Order: sequence, then C-alpha cells, then structure tokens
Amino acid sequence: MTQMRLSKLPPFQSWDCRACGRCCRGIYSVPVTEDERSAILARGWADDERCARQGLFTTWRNHSYLARNDDGACVFLSEQGMCRIHERLGESAKPLACRLYPFVLTPVGKHVHVGLRFDCPAVLDNHGRPLPEHVTGIKRFIPEVLPCARMCLPRPMFDRGRSVTPEQLMRITQAFDSLLSETSLGITRRLLACASVAHLLHVSIIDELQNRLEEFLAAATAVALKAAETDPLERVQPRKGVLVNFRQMAGLFNRWDRVEDATGTAINRLRVLRTRLRHSLILSRGKGGVPPLRTGFPEVPFSTIEEPFPIPTGPCEELLARYYRIKLAGMDFFGPPFHNYSYVNGMKSLLLTFPVIMWTARAFAIGAGDTEINSESLCLALQGVDAQLGRSLAFGLANERRRISVLSREEHLRPLTVWYGT
Repeated sequence: MTQMRLSKLPPFQSWDCRACGRCCRGIYSVPVTEDERSAILARGWADDERCARQGLFTTWRNHSYLARNDDGACVFLSEQGMCRIHERLGESAKPLACRLYPFVLTPVGKHVHVGLRFDCPAVLDNHGRPLPEHVTGIKRFIPEVLPCARMCLPRPMFDRGRSVTPEQLMRITQAFDSLLSETSLGITRRLLACASVAHLLHVSIIDELQNRLEEFLAAATAVALKAAETDPLERVQPRKGVLVNFRQMAGLFNRWDRVEDATGTAINRLRVLRTRLRHSLILSRGKGGVPPLRTGFPEVPFSTIEEPFPIPTGPCEELLARYYRIKLAGMDFFGPPFHNYSYVNGMKSLLLTFPVIMWTARAFAIGAGDTEINSESLCLALQGVDAQLGRSLAFGLANERRRISVLSREEHLRPLTVWYGT
C-alpha cells in the first residue's frame, strides 16, 4: 500500500470554526454513507419528535443526504445553532462530510493536498490558526477520505490525453503561484499572466517540454509578467454571443441548486424548472434587470454591471489572490474532484471564475448602492461562486463543459477578464 503524505500547508491561510452555523444552513447538502445512515438510525433519531416530523434523510440518485427543514437548516441543527448529534454523542458521531468541512483533501501522486471551501465565513475572513497548525487534525482524516482502494492513482491527466508526473505538475503549479504572488501587479494583471501561461501550456507539445520544463516555465512566466505589466487593459466589450454564454454561466454559478429541488413533489419540480427557464431567457436577453437567481440576489440593471468599475485593491485584492492561491495549493481544480477536467482545462476554467466573481460582486455592490466592489460584496460573490465550483453537477454536463471550453479560450478569456476586472 502506498503511504500518502500530507503536502505542505500554506501558512498565509488561517482557519478555526466560529460555530456560525452557515454550513448547517442554505445549500450545503451533507452526504452520508450507508454506515453513517445506519449509525444515525441505530441511535433512535427517527423517534425524535422534530426528526420524525421532517424525516432524517433525502435520497437522490441512490445517495443519501441529511434532510433539511423548509428554511434550509439541517434537521439536526438546534434552535441555539448547534449540532444535536455533536451535543448528544460528540464530534466523532457526526458524518465525515460535517467533520471534514471546510477542508478538501485531494490525492496527487504520493501526496494529499489540502484545499478549503470559501463558502465558510471563517475561511473568507482568514480567521483562526494558520493552516500548518492543523496538520495533526487533518492527517487523521486521510484514512477515512482516501481508503486503500484509492491509493493506486494514475498519473495526472495534463492536457489533450497526455499525462505528466506529479512532480512536474507541482512545478507547473508553483509557476502559477509565483504569478499570483507578484504583488507589484494588480490582481487583474496577475490573472491575465496566468491565462497567458495556461494558453502556452495548451499549445505546447508536453512530451517535448518534459526534458526542459524548468527552462520553459522560466521563459513563459517572464514573458507573461512583462506582457501583463505593459498591458493597457483596454476595455473592449466581448462579442454578443460570448456575453450571452457568459451570463448563462454566471447565472448557473449563482442559482444554488439544492438536492431538495430534484427530490420534491412533481409540482415543486415543475415550479423549479419553470423558474430556471424564465431566468435563463432573461439572462440570454441581458435587458432590464438581473433576475432573482436566489434568495437575496439583487435585481439590478444588466447595463450597470457592464459599466467600468475600479480594479480591486487593498483587502479585496488580497482576498482574491489568497483565494486562487488556495485553489492551486488544494489541487482540486482538475481530475476527479473537478468533473474529470484535465489540468490545463481545469486551470483555464478556474481562471474563468474571476470574471464570474467580478460580475457577481458588481451586482451586490450596485444593489447596496456602492460604486465600487468592497469586501462585503466580494465576500458574498466568493461564497456563492465557490459553493458551486466543482460541486454543481450541472457543470459536468456536456453542454456546460462545451460552454466553459469556449469561454476559456484565450480570445474570449482575456476580454472577459479585462471587461469585468476593470
């Protein structure tokens, strides 16, 4: 059996649970294994008055999830905002998904990489102890998250059916991280540099690069940084068809699908389908006001979102850089955790989230009467987008994969990045 080692945890990210209860409310569906389901039933929870009224589980596509009340709260969440399983039986009795949150463990080669979910307010606020202080606790999860059957992993798929070694993949990832760490450039320019390197990797012949990877990465990052530094960032509106597809994707990131939407009554499912169709038609037209994609989403004019905005600076810039660096460190933007995208396609898809985040943050800023993106509007955008990233099954569908593939091409990704990033 291969011994998995924990990768180095980034010291610039901190976390400690603040017991805010957000992960127990809203769209986060908690999956439970058959063993966990049986253990909950064995404890007599089905006889609990509150659980008996609501039910314990929701089943969808042969998978079980903890049931939720009509307000979106987990059936085990008490009125005081605490987990009743935890209170009665201790933390170890909770499902693995609850205990692991907000960490995401991804195996690459012999290492386990650690990512974080930014729909957790404590992660967003960088609250708590630096991640390296969580090493002991995270290591305890490895045998549960990555059982023996998953230890023999294939080489990571890099691009166009070609694979590279985990060590080469880490070196490429470090090159992207160096671009995101270049504080002499604004965040929009840093992401443009990353997009340039991703494009160069896509058009290069990886078999020829493997023997001179260091040389290639040094040259590619130097060229990308120079180009980003001198880029005039001229705002040229993307083509109409590109904007239509982009708004559809932004709508999908912000609509927050729930398991309950697919498992309710036929009347409820029809109502959800009609609402989604109506929103899709409005997003396609891009006229008037943005539809209420979810509860609390501002209905602001499409035209206002398209206007120039100040480039994020200060705390907003730091948050965005930290977000993308954590995504790189977690290595969960490609492969099985990310709809089986190749590394390069996953990287371009990750970079495509920047204009989506900026589009969403603009909507929240405008809805609050602000003329620039601030920490509050950016956090609301990041929470929504990251909650869907790699987790919404819709993005694994063939039509959405095609949409993302088109929008992440260099001739579209760059205009979108500049249009919504400036």
